[in-house]
Amino acid sequence: MQRQVLSRQVASTAADLEHLLAAARRHSRGGEIHVVMEATGMAWLVPTEFFRSAECRVYRVKADKAADFRRYLSKHTKTDEVDAASMARMRFVEPDALEEVHLRDRNRFALKQLIKQREDFLEDAVRYKNRLKDLLDAYIPGLSGLSNRLVEKRKFRSVLEKLLNLPWVQTMGRKRFHRYVGRRDADLKEGDIDRIYDVCIDSLALHDEAHVDFDVLQGQTINYAEAVAFAEAKVDELTQKIEAAYRITDTDQVLKSIPGVGKLTAAYAETYLAPIERFPDEKSVDSWAGVIPLTSASGQVQRKGLRMSKAGPPALRRVLYLAADVARRDDPQLAAVYRREMVDKGNPHTKAVVACMRRLLHPIVRLMRDRKLYELRDPEGDPVDKHTARQMISTELHVPPEIRRRLTQRREAS
Repeated sequence: MQRQVLSRQVASTAADLEHLLAAARRHSRGGEIHVVMEATGMAWLVPTEFFRSAECRVYRVKADKAADFRRYLSKHTKTDEVDAASMARMRFVEPDALEEVHLRDRNRFALKQLIKQREDFLEDAVRYKNRLKDLLDAYIPGLSGLSNRLVEKRKFRSVLEKLLNLPWVQTMGRKRFHRYVGRRDADLKEGDIDRIYDVCIDSLALHDEAHVDFDVLQGQTINYAEAVAFAEAKVDELTQKIEAAYRITDTDQVLKSIPGVGKLTAAYAETYLAPIERFPDEKSVDSWAGVIPLTSASGQVQRKGLRMSKAGPPALRRVLYLAADVARRDDPQLAAVYRREMVDKGNPHTKAVVACMRRLLHPIVRLMRDRKLYELRDPEGDPVDKHTARQMISTELHVPPEIRRRLTQRREAS
């Protein structure tokens, strides 16, 4: 079969796209038309809808491959024409660099947009939390180790807004500071409040008020804390909308029958993995989701145990990780994977949960195909009820505390 590459510079208008499609049909002489695009922003969406409606196959070049390709071209001649012609040929030269685009129905489109918004606000929350932690570490260095916990506590943020005004803390005195903090965060232990006060007083001696404007620092802290609160409120709001949209998209909700998989994880899976028919097997899903280790081979030397490829959507991997950490406590098969990673292989908790995450992805894919409820099974594959499963996990499949301590100490030492 003769392969022809057609490259044209067009705008995303109906007239230009019709003109390009007509030219492609003339050159294809009745053959199948493949359209290859780089996923630049959202510029790919309109042409994708147009060409998919014209029964063409549409592909996007994977972002990491496109970045590598641009770096290579930047060393030599780089023009839009060279880019377009070379990327079009990737369909034949390196098909793994492409992913075929499948347009979602209206409900899944809504679900995907809600998830994208939620991810944006999650990033905002993390960014401003990190800035708060940086401020605490810089101006109250004695709080190191406690600052992360304080920033994460929503109740404590009203205290946090005042904390960097160190002269104010000194003026309050220990007793009044105790009462002030206690009224706003009753969960904080007295010992922690004493430590916070002492560290603030010690830190004040480190700073010269001629060079540090504590009122400005307090204002900066308030702005960051308000930004975190706004982002978290949006995350909560969007989480509710995502769960409601998921109930419409997946009426039977079979994915929720899997231990650890709630409405949010199920919604992410339905959004990122559908249509599941595009994956021929579980291995292809693992590869696409980026949960398989990288490979490195040269001659007869093969390196094993490398980090995950992380080729797929980070948002999907994050919710799968959290789900796997819950599921290993209820599912004997995942508990067996977790125990094997920690006890037999000596891997830390994080790496063991990643292995569970990879294993959890398989029943998610299977249920999306078959639409059947999940059935708990023991490590040998025999069905078990929830009570038997939990008893088995707590007795036969648990990780001994001394092994956890040893692995934790080894990680801290490294």
